[in-house]
Amino acid sequence: MTSHRLAGCLVGAAAVAAIGALGWRVAGERVGLLAAAVAALDPLLIAADESLMSEPLYGLVIALALIAAYAALERPTPGRYALLGAAIGAAALVRSEALLLLVLLVAPLAVRGRRPLAALAALAAAALVVAPWTIRNALALGSFVPVSTNTGTLVAGANCQRSYTGTGLGSWTILCVPPARGRPELQHERVLRERGLDYAREHAGRLPLVVPARVLRTWSLLQPWRQAALDEFGEGKDRRALHAGVLFFYLECALALAGAALMRRRGRTLLVLAAPLLLATFAGALAYGTPRLRHAAEIPLALLAAVALDAGVERVRAARARAARLRRPAGA
Repeated sequence: MTSHRLAGCLVGAAAVAAIGALGWRVAGERVGLLAAAVAALDPLLIAADESLMSEPLYGLVIALALIAAYAALERPTPGRYALLGAAIGAAALVRSEALLLLVLLVAPLAVRGRRPLAALAALAAAALVVAPWTIRNALALGSFVPVSTNTGTLVAGANCQRSYTGTGLGSWTILCVPPARGRPELQHERVLRERGLDYAREHAGRLPLVVPARVLRTWSLLQPWRQAALDEFGEGKDRRALHAGVLFFYLECALALAGAALMRRRGRTLLVLAAPLLLATFAGALAYGTPRLRHAAEIPLALLAAVALDAGVERVRAARARAARLRRPAGA
């Protein structure tokens, strides 16, 4: 387990470097360094690195995908779009919801640049990256499984009485996922999926409450301390880091809003950076509410916060320069 945690920390460190490279590409060297610093100090990212879960690798490939997206935005060639599609395919092998980036990121970029063939190149590259794993699943399981077999577990745990009412509104619970009891894996997955979907259909009137609750939980706006305090929601991560991460996240979001306003004022598009934010929101709405599902959004948030910090540094330097000129003796 220790070796796995060390590997997670190494991947997390690579993700920090990739976030710094992304910031450098978007807004210059100093913003890149600040973005890397924000990511390195984020308690939620630190907790994820030692959690033995998929987030560290997911953050790395999402950051690389955003770098590829800016390259495609700068020069929209089929080759650069193919590189973007390959990065999205790699991200999907880590977390399957990353495939939504083909709609949320590739499609808007292609429309903006009027490059439909480039979009097809991205789609083909993503399919080529995912295809070997899909073929392996077909051979091993005897059925078409694009990425994973955890859909049933997800749907069943997020669509039951405990996740539709009370303090668990919008969450996921293992208590709603019965054991396989000897059933084959795919059969059990199908049973769980049908169970969850049947409950969602029968209680569709609750969805106007459940879906917003999922989104609020994803963005730490509903029961943030409870999610950090309970193992069911904290998922084995250090609770102190999770509690600190809530406060850090709120500060980061405030800075990111200021950074986004600055980028818009400077005429810089937010199309690329908005895609992971939308991805996290849709993933939370469709699945269940947990800060884990917004991991992709932590990358643009760190960058936008760095933009605001960089502007603050510039203002401090300008104020010091003015003060120095005022103190300078006349005729000096």
